[in-house]
Amino acid sequence: MGETAAGLHGKVALVTGASRGIGRAIALQLGAQGALVVVHYHRAADAAHAVVAQIEAAGGQALAVAADLAQAGAAQQLFSALDAALLARCGDVRFDILINNAGIGTRAPIEAVSEADFEHMLQVNLKAPFFIIQQALSRLRDGGRIINVSSMGTRVAFPAMAAYAPCKAGLEALTVLLAAQLGPRGITVNAVLPGATATDMNPAARVPESAAAVAARIVPIAHGGDGGGSLRMPASCCGIVGFKPSRMRTPHGPDCSSLWESCCGEFVMSRSVRDSAYLLDEVAGQDVGAYYSAPAQTRPFRDEVASDPRPLRVAWSAGGPAHIAAHADCVAAVEHCAKLAAGLGHHVEENHPQLSADFIETMGEAFMGMLAIETAQDMVEISALVGRKPAAADYEPANWTLAEMGRGYSAVDAVRFKRVLHEAARRVGPFFEQYDIYLAPTLGKPPVPIGEI
Repeated sequence: MGETAAGLHGKVALVTGASRGIGRAIALQLGAQGALVVVHYHRAADAAHAVVAQIEAAGGQALAVAADLAQAGAAQQLFSALDAALLARCGDVRFDILINNAGIGTRAPIEAVSEADFEHMLQVNLKAPFFIIQQALSRLRDGGRIINVSSMGTRVAFPAMAAYAPCKAGLEALTVLLAAQLGPRGITVNAVLPGATATDMNPAARVPESAAAVAARIVPIAHGGDGGGSLRMPASCCGIVGFKPSRMRTPHGPDCSSLWESCCGEFVMSRSVRDSAYLLDEVAGQDVGAYYSAPAQTRPFRDEVASDPRPLRVAWSAGGPAHIAAHADCVAAVEHCAKLAAGLGHHVEENHPQLSADFIETMGEAFMGMLAIETAQDMVEISALVGRKPAAADYEPANWTLAEMGRGYSAVDAVRFKRVLHEAARRVGPFFEQYDIYLAPTLGKPPVPIGEI
């Protein structure tokens, strides 16, 4: 939204559907940035009050209001509760930020959607935000923000979203016309379109089962590929070791020389550093025909585990180049590791690679663009293998969406993305001329309990 943490102090934000999932994450972030957050919920009172408690425990302000957005008159019900709560807390019913997040997403093709199903979907996903905005206009301060949470389902043909996607498309159309209408008041109106996100509406996007299997000692190791954290993040959530080797330490051949412009490396999750080291001895090595390789190892990795290293130069940061507001538990964990390293005789100081906010945004675009292009080509190759054209029903929605994005990029875009990623390596590389190790949180907050999302 562009505001700094200090800029949200004194602001009031209403987030619908904020007891769980994406809404909960938005509410927590707004609270961390200083806003008074109104956590709307329907039935999940305990979850909503837990969000309020978490914001307050971190030094923020929050309150909860209930309203059933599936019912006619939902907006009036919501604002009746909201006005009373804000008058009691602030002496004023006006607020600054509206996040229309609440939604339902029953999956069904058009043949299976009844009139009652469609009316329910339309009420929650389009009619409720429409009339919430209508009621909000007299209460929203000039210079305020309206953000409507839509879906990538409006951009890609998912037959199982026959009712959901048209409702969200209507919300996007409303967003555009309101932006024009409210511009003179300095109120911005935008829609965000999340991809596959692990929520109750999309349980398939949850943490990979392989990490849980290792943690439960069902298996000693489990394979994974890590381009954006798919070894490290589930390992962090499950309390096991997720080690991503250096580029090309583990070969990709003979089928290809790189995955995701060499951002992706394949290895395993295990129960100990020792187990990972022993397996790395077995799978690491030169990849004949690859266009580059990792530096040769001078002795077995298993021997490294048992040896005492020379004093190392260690940098640590809780927020990193993007200045992420990490959860207090994550900050404490990094600080503990830094103190432990210092106690072992290493030189430790707080620092991180210096990357501007603009370049971080450009790098994120390049990474996702490159990933989308490679996903599109992967589908071309799979289609050749199976002998037919790809269809949305063949793939998970996130993968199909990425491929659709990839097909929209040009060859010039592909080269630009590649060069940006290479530039990122050039910018970060000198940092490791100064330091041997960089300590930072794997995730910005602790894993949530099963069933909370």
